[in-house]
Parts: sequence; structure tokens; C-alpha cells
Amino acid sequence: MRALPIVSTLVLTLSALVACSAEPEGTPPRGSAGGTSTAGASGAINGSAGAPAAAGTTSGFAGAPGSSGSTSGFAGSPAGAGAPGAAGGGPVTAGCATTKVGAGLDGLIDNFETHPTTALIPATDGRVGGWWISMAATAMVTTPALTSAGGAPLPVTGGMGGGMALHLVGKDSDAAKGWGADAAVAIAAANGCYDASAYTGGIKLSLMGKGSVFVSVITAQNKAASATSGNQRTEIPITASWADYTIPWAMLKTGWGTDIPLDPKSIIALDISPSASSAPDFDIWIDNVSFYK
Repeated sequence: MRALPIVSTLVLTLSALVACSAEPEGTPPRGSAGGTSTAGASGAINGSAGAPAAAGTTSGFAGAPGSSGSTSGFAGSPAGAGAPGAAGGGPVTAGCATTKVGAGLDGLIDNFETHPTTALIPATDGRVGGWWISMAATAMVTTPALTSAGGAPLPVTGGMGGGMALHLVGKDSDAAKGWGADAAVAIAAANGCYDASAYTGGIKLSLMGKGSVFVSVITAQNKAASATSGNQRTEIPITASWADYTIPWAMLKTGWGTDIPLDPKSIIALDISPSASSAPDFDIWIDNVSFYK
């Protein structure tokens, strides 16, 4: 994979997310079988995106095969540097060039209130990054306005309680194999990981829309096995009213292929996408994404 020069923190950080989004990982089954579980009205999820850490050199990683079966690579953002520990980089987990260790003091990944003009998330508890939307070749995203290659979405009004949120609307003309689109948020530098084990509960988030969504955690192990296994995920039915959802770590199971145990110490990103039944016509609102104890 060719390395690209550092054009901007936003572009390098967010373009790398396309390589580890929930559905462009080879040609996984789109159904709810294969280890997925469904959360009720009290379920939830969250996400985060990889951005540059304190310092380091630029590195890239190859993307997983997309819906067309071809592999594409994306430039990495600056890797983290520093001594082991929460403030420096932490012990390196297998498959992670660097690991940022969360202290467990503030689990909020994004409520979209602090960055109205950018897709970057707040830098909290060692997490740095931003949101990226990718789409299937047969899909069209109408909100936000994006090119066929996807892009970095900006928050919009209409969030839970009247604030800001992320809104994803579109259609996929291939009802059999199309996966629609997905909103990914990485929480570590490219080739790096985030250790979220201090958040012993799992993920929380607020959702609104129609149909159901897959909420996924993408780890270094998922990335390494992208040709043979899916990410850890669960399927959540959503409604036309805002609701809070809580997803314990144990609820997240490998979506397809060989089972991979979830390792909260090696998280790359979180991802939210329409389920198989909702991919042809999806409308998803996302807010208040966080880890919890």
C-alpha cells in the first residue's frame, strides 16, 4: 500500500476509517444469523474514530475488501508515541502498533455538541479521531451530501433533547447483497488501538429512525481476519422517537465467519450501519455515543 503525505489531520484520520467499517469487510452475509443478538428498547451502542496521537510517523494500513471484492488502502494518521501508561501509549496489544489506555474517567465519545463544523470527536481519555461514512457501490446517501466515495459528516440539529446529532439517510438498490452505508468512528491512531477495558460495562448511545441497525466494535483481531470473519456486533431495532440503548460487551458477537472473542483492549473503531432488512431504505439518527462502567 502506498503511503500518502500528511495533507490534513481530518483527511488522514477519517479516510482510514473506510478500511475498517462494518460491512465493506469482504462479502459477509447480511442476515441476523451468525452470532448477532438483538437488544430491546434498553439496548445501546457507541463509536469513535482514530486520529493522530501526540506524535509519531505517518503509517498506512490496507483496507479490507470492499463490496466489489477489491482491496483498497488508505493513508494512516500519525501514530501515537510516549512511554507506557495512560498518558503515553500503554502496552502494545497484538496487532496494535501502539495502544492508548483509557483511565475510565469519562466515557463520552461524542454528543456532537462541541464540533459543529468538523467531524472530529473531542479528545477525551486518550481517544482521538472522527467520523467517516462509507457506502456500498449500489447505495446512494442523501443525508449528509456525499460523493460515491463517502466522506466526513458534519453534525446537524435534531439530536436528542434538541441538540446536535449525526443523521444518515439513503437507499441501496441491491436488496440481496447491498449493505447500504455505515457511520464509523475510530478512537485510535492508524495502526494503533484503544484500551477500553477500564469501561467494564460496554457501550451506550441514543438512536432514532426506522428499521434496525447493526452496532459494531472493530478490533485489531477483526482487522486481521477481515477476509474470514466479521466484526463483533449486535442488531438493534430503532423507532421514530429518540431512545437510549445500552450494549454490554457480552452482547457483541462476531457477525459472520469464524468467531473472534471481543478484546476491549484492542479497539480500533465503532460502527453503526443499517441491518440487512433496513439496508435498501435506511434512516438513522445517532447521538450520545459513549463507553460505560
